[in-house]
Amino acid sequence: MKKLILLALIGFLSIKSFAQVPGCSTPRYILPIFQGVDVTTVKYATVTNYFGQPEDLMMDVYTPSGDTDVKRPVVIVAHGGVFIFGHRSNMEPQCRALASLGYVAVSISYRLYPILLGFPNEPKFLQIALNAAADMKGAIRYMRGNFTRNDDFKIDTNFIFIGGYSAGAVMATHVAYLDDSDAKVPLMDSIINATPRGLQGTTGDPSDYVHSTKVSGVLNLAGALYDANYISSGEAPLFSLHGDADETVPYAAGLAFGVPLQGSSLLEQRAAQVGLSSHFLVTIPGGLHADPVSGAASQTYRDQFAAQAAVAMKEIMCGPGGAASSALPPLPLEVFPNPANQLLHLNFGEMGDYSITILNTFGQKVDQFTQKDQLGVLELKDWPKGIYFLQAINKKNNQKTTKKIVVE
Repeated sequence: MKKLILLALIGFLSIKSFAQVPGCSTPRYILPIFQGVDVTTVKYATVTNYFGQPEDLMMDVYTPSGDTDVKRPVVIVAHGGVFIFGHRSNMEPQCRALASLGYVAVSISYRLYPILLGFPNEPKFLQIALNAAADMKGAIRYMRGNFTRNDDFKIDTNFIFIGGYSAGAVMATHVAYLDDSDAKVPLMDSIINATPRGLQGTTGDPSDYVHSTKVSGVLNLAGALYDANYISSGEAPLFSLHGDADETVPYAAGLAFGVPLQGSSLLEQRAAQVGLSSHFLVTIPGGLHADPVSGAASQTYRDQFAAQAAVAMKEIMCGPGGAASSALPPLPLEVFPNPANQLLHLNFGEMGDYSITILNTFGQKVDQFTQKDQLGVLELKDWPKGIYFLQAINKKNNQKTTKKIVVE
């Protein structure tokens, strides 16, 4: 068996077909198959800002150039900045990466509190955070409403994911998990009860109020919840990336700008406790607040998170194991052990003529070869850690599968 030098691999993906979701039979949503990205800026709402003036809220919509699919999942994200600073352009790298995978990625503006009015206390901070969450809900409704009107972005309204970094992640977790059935402290209850339409808010055109704000999953980069117990069984899957030395938003529990928050480690514990259908936490050892979005030292962990999230999100859309061929079951290739650090064994189940392609996380071909034996071995001892994908095709009948492997 030919030796291959790879840059590490994570997880496992075998694929089967869910015909209603375009792309399940391809590397779409797992690998960056689109080279170009188009960006459109639109207004999704007009709100009253903290000066009592009307303010237009904009969103940048990133779509894969040349894409012919007309039913694409959406990821709506929000930037960080303590609900005071920041701009939707801060999330451009993440949106471009998502669009290159085949998603419609959306970065939103939301109401920011002007520091000229002084730094907010806890009651004001909670009000600001809930206003921002209402704005994200308005963006979700806008995307579903646009689909019914013009379908400008060719989306699949069944699969809308949300996420963000720092304040944007705090916003997204509250959108997904805080609902009317949750037990809340009196302070939060009083704020919600005094808000028109409560937790749903009034952001956006009233004609869109009929649309659901239900989401398919949450991408949480250094975020938190006011109370981890807001997460309940049957709610959206949660995927988190957080540094365990975060000095701004607590990794476990603590104060953020005077407000008690419960961070990603406690959210992951709660997700496991209630049995969310899918969840994970990638911890950056010694990681500070900025590490989930920047810094060379934490790149490996960001890559790991991106790879695990790609698999999890595709499985949400395509079913357990992802998707492979609309006409054939997946090629029954076994790879083991997984994770591995010395040797990776391949078992095709029978002799045949198999084409194997190795791709890195940028979708670049690393190697390609033919395997005719039932069994094969890849030697891993010289492989640096990283993420790669093994795609195998039976040349006789075009049966396919894609595997992701961890090399430790």
